[in-house]
Amino acid sequence: MTDITGTAAASAGELAAVSGAKRRWLSVGQAFAFFVLAVLVGGLIIAGALAALHMKMKGAAPSLPVMAALEGVQWLGVLVATAIAAWAFKVPLAEAGYDRHRVGSGLLIGGMLGFVLLSAIIGVLYAGGYIHFGPLSFDGVTGVTWLAEFSALFALVALVEEGLMRGPLLALFARAMGFWPAALLTSAIFLSLHLGNKGETVIGIANVGVVGLALAWIRRRTGALWVAIGFHATWDFAQSYVWGVPDSGLMVKGSLTVATLGAGPDWLTGGTAGPEGGLLCTAAVALLVLAVHLVWPKRTA
Repeated sequence: MTDITGTAAASAGELAAVSGAKRRWLSVGQAFAFFVLAVLVGGLIIAGALAALHMKMKGAAPSLPVMAALEGVQWLGVLVATAIAAWAFKVPLAEAGYDRHRVGSGLLIGGMLGFVLLSAIIGVLYAGGYIHFGPLSFDGVTGVTWLAEFSALFALVALVEEGLMRGPLLALFARAMGFWPAALLTSAIFLSLHLGNKGETVIGIANVGVVGLALAWIRRRTGALWVAIGFHATWDFAQSYVWGVPDSGLMVKGSLTVATLGAGPDWLTGGTAGPEGGLLCTAAVALLVLAVHLVWPKRTA
């Protein structure tokens, strides 16, 4: 079975390169066009200006509803750019990662892995005496509100980042250069977007790249974005809400508890970057790949 490019079917998750130098260069241009469209239509510049205005007015970081609204605008941009890629660049939704099959099981498996693996890192740090927690904070309606806002925020973050980095962008780069070079390139872009995060570390940034590669492989292995989206959402949710630790160096007010790091090497604890800044995160990503390899059947053309 072949797709419009004459390569192995996109629905089989192969993400293979097309033949012919002209078609490959065209795919590179289309990939960058998708990225620019997603950014511009999503209004990242406008969203950044709104966030800056909010912080100037309030003297603090944007509130959770504002952050969720900004992510919602960005997601709209990703959806519009994906629709344009499907129409103008002939990228079927299945090739873009939005295969309609096994949506529920993909989100469930990914979500379980994200929460369990992040919590396992916290458990190791706690057992070693490297992390301590403040009292739980869940006060009636306010607690339910915080929970709902964190859930919405990180669901949107996962939809935006996976749809932007491992949707049509990965598919189009894969048309141009094959899967692994495309995975490396999109992971490098993903990594670069985290460089401005306050509190990030060298290991933390390296782990962002490793996570990007792992999620790109998962997208190919499963044939869709659903496992990656589920993992991304609950991994961030567990960090920022459940355990109250920095997420890529960033802290968000309103977590269920607040963690404090004790004395210990940064390569283990993650330091200012949070759990993603330590080698325990690297090990967790390796376990993620192993789990998907064991649980998710290999797709065949």
